[in-house]
Amino acid sequence: MAALAAAVSGCAGSPISAGSPAAPAAVVSSSLSPADAAVVAAKKADAARQAAAPSDTPTPVELETGIIEDNEAPASGSTFLGVDRWVGKVDGGYIVVYAGSAGVEAVTGKDSADGRLLVQRLGPAGGVAQAWWIDVPKAGALRVTSFEGTMLVISDAHGGTHVFDAASHAWSS
Repeated sequence: MAALAAAVSGCAGSPISAGSPAAPAAVVSSSLSPADAAVVAAKKADAARQAAAPSDTPTPVELETGIIEDNEAPASGSTFLGVDRWVGKVDGGYIVVYAGSAGVEAVTGKDSADGRLLVQRLGPAGGVAQAWWIDVPKAGALRVTSFEGTMLVISDAHGGTHVFDAASHAWSS
């Protein structure tokens, strides 16, 4: 670095520090020893790698919202059998409510008689931030049949209807 300092201080006018935008590239690069040139090249390469590195800030995702008619769910069939799901934006993030039943009983191989909601709050990049089950005993499979805002109408296998507030995660009367 001594050669770099000598090259810069030998320029006419006010002193220019190494790395300054005003430093004449021709003077700096032509006056470096091979060792100093290697140091400068390594620092430039490191700066380029850091600039190209992915940001720690997650990229926000955009999801389809509303009722989605498929039985996909992020759980095994022994704990949850999906019927459909609702996706909505709540407080700047997403809530996903999967409706279905409590899954297949391991001993009998029969579907559970209990209805089940799997509720997930997603983070900005779409990853699950929180998740929990809500069971409705003896209701059979549940289905999201309609919604207004975050109020979901949930129908059970016996023709009953229930209202679930996805924002507060509670049943409404």
